[in-house]
Amino acid sequence: MISIIIPVYNVKKYLKDCLDGILMQTYTDWECILVDDGSKDGSAEICDSYALRDARFKVIHKENGGVSSARNMGLKEARGEWVAFVDADDMISPRYLTSLIESAEEGDDLIVGGNTYFGNESGETVPPENQVVTREHFKDYIFTDTEWTWQRIFYVVWGKLFRLAIIQDNKLLFDTNMIRSEDTTFMLLYLTKIKNVRLLAVKHYA
Repeated sequence: MISIIIPVYNVKKYLKDCLDGILMQTYTDWECILVDDGSKDGSAEICDSYALRDARFKVIHKENGGVSSARNMGLKEARGEWVAFVDADDMISPRYLTSLIESAEEGDDLIVGGNTYFGNESGETVPPENQVVTREHFKDYIFTDTEWTWQRIFYVVWGKLFRLAIIQDNKLLFDTNMIRSEDTTFMLLYLTKIKNVRLLAVKHYA
């Protein structure tokens, strides 16, 4: 099962489109944990309505504490083998989860896909080739700029599947004291605990 964690805070304008994208997934073995971080614009009620509509949606209401505290709450409730983070103002295509999980193998620690690359100078997208990068080569990608910037792949948490067991065994959490780049810190911590990353040339996150 894939646990999808979505922090929600005053995103009423975008939330239904995001959650409809979850419902349309061709991969159906998922749970979606909606963490309402003290919304005041009606987002909380939208979350509740989707939970009534489909039991795979689970809603947590909490006082506002920021995106890191919301994601941490979601991680505590997650029950899947894999974890996917989705932002409430983003959209995913119906094949998003399928495109990531169908290539996963037993030894994979992190699956990277989604719309996680920039364009080249001519304006055309330059997706990565499908490949597995082992730990000893992480630094070659993290600290080296290429024509399709690797920073976007390793420095954000969306567009990926994480092993929940690795997160739990190492007690990894998002830093609630950070007001920006908290996902970068989490990513770098996660990379210190894993042996390989599977990169996929897929684009299903917007």
